[in-house]
Amino acid sequence: MLGHTTETNEKYYTYDTSNLDEKKKIIQERNSKFKNLLHTG
Repeated sequence: MLGHTTETNEKYYTYDTSNLDEKKKIIQERNSKFKNLLHTG
């Protein structure tokens, strides 16, 4: 996607190894905290 070679990508970039369920849980927790701030703020 960035136009770099595979070697460059592996050397300089990290890969996201978390699974989709973990990401969904984190986003839901953040959204819940944000909504609580809106209602109490």
